Amino acid sequence: MPHINMVYPFVPESQFEKAAEEIQQAVASLQPFKVSFNALGNFEHNPKNFTMWAGPEAEPQNALDVLQKKVVALYPFCDDLVEDFHPHMTLGQFKQKDQMSRFSWAPISFTVNELYIISRTSKDPFTIKHTIKLGAQPSGGGYGDVVDGVSALFGSTSSAAKPEKVRPTPKPATELNWEGEPVEVQGDYLTVCGDRITSWLSSMNASQRPLPKTLPSLVNATTKMCFCSYRVTVEYLTAYLQSLGYITVSGSTVEFHPPEEPTISRELQLSREQGEHRAELREVQRKAREWCTSQLSPPKTKQGLEHALKQLTTLRRPVDPAQVIGTLDASFLTVEDNQMLTYHAFA
Repeated sequence: MPHINMVYPFVPESQFEKAAEEIQQAVASLQPFKVSFNALGNFEHNPKNFTMWAGPEAEPQNALDVLQKKVVALYPFCDDLVEDFHPHMTLGQFKQKDQMSRFSWAPISFTVNELYIISRTSKDPFTIKHTIKLGAQPSGGGYGDVVDGVSALFGSTSSAAKPEKVRPTPKPATELNWEGEPVEVQGDYLTVCGDRITSWLSSMNASQRPLPKTLPSLVNATTKMCFCSYRVTVEYLTAYLQSLGYITVSGSTVEFHPPEEPTISRELQLSREQGEHRAELREVQRKAREWCTSQLSPPKTKQGLEHALKQLTTLRRPVDPAQVIGTLDASFLTVEDNQMLTYHAFA
C-alpha cells in the first residue's frame, strides 16, 4: 500500500483506537487540499539497494509539515522524522539502479481529505485500521495533509502521455561562488538525543509499559534514537548543481541538462567554510550529481526541485547511547555501580 509516513517510530496497534480519537481532534479543523505527484526520485542505500519514490507537492506548500507537527505533538516519542521530514511515497525496491530506468511516470493530482492509521504483520499486507477526516470541523486552523493518499491514487484515471526521455545538452561548468556555511549541525547532539530518550521513557511510563532495567538494555533500546544530523542547505545544493551545469533555474522554472554520467571534468574550488564538515558536504554533492543523472521525469518547478533536493541534504552520524545516557539529569535517571537503573520523577 503506497503511503507517506507522518511519524516514526510507530504507535503500538494496541493504542490505535485512542490514537484515532486524539488525532481526529487535533486535525479536525485542517481542510482538504490538493496534492500532486509530478516526478520520480530514488534513494541509494548501498550499491545493491535502491528505493524509487514519488515526491508530493501540496497546495498550500506547507500542508504536509503542518499535519506532521500536529501528530508528533501528540506522540513525542515518534519524533525521528522531525529534524529531517522529507515526505515521499515509496514505489519499489531495486537491486540495480538501471532497473528503475524501465519505469516512467505520468503526473497525477488529487484532493486528499482523509488521514489513515495503517498496520501490517510479517505475513499480511498493510490494512487501514482507522480513518480520520480532514475538515470535520469548520476551518479555523492551518492546512494539513494526509498520511496515505492510496485510495485517491489507485482511483486516478490520469491519461497524461508517457514522458519522452530526452537527454538535454550539458552546460559548461562555472566557478561556485558561495558565501556562508553550507552545512548545518542540527542542535547540540547530546541534548537532542537526551531529549529523545527522556521523551520515550516518559511515554513508556505513562502507558504503563515496562522500562529497561539495566544500562545495557537501555543502550540497546535507544540506539536508533541516538544520532547527530547534518544538513546541507538546499540553497547551496542548488547553486552547486548550477555551477556544474547540471541545472538552470530561471524564476520558478527549472531545466535539467546533466551529462550521461555523474562525473566532474575538473575539481571545483570549494570555499573555506567547509571546515570539519568537508566529508559530509562531499557525500551530499555526490548524491546530488547521481540524482541528477538518474531522473526520468525531473521536476520542472523550483518548488519541485527544492522538495527533491531535501531528500538528499540530511546525513546522520551515530552517537554512542551510553555517552548520551551519561549526560541525563540525575533527578531523572541514575545508573548504579552494578549497571542497574533507578528512575525518578517523570514529567
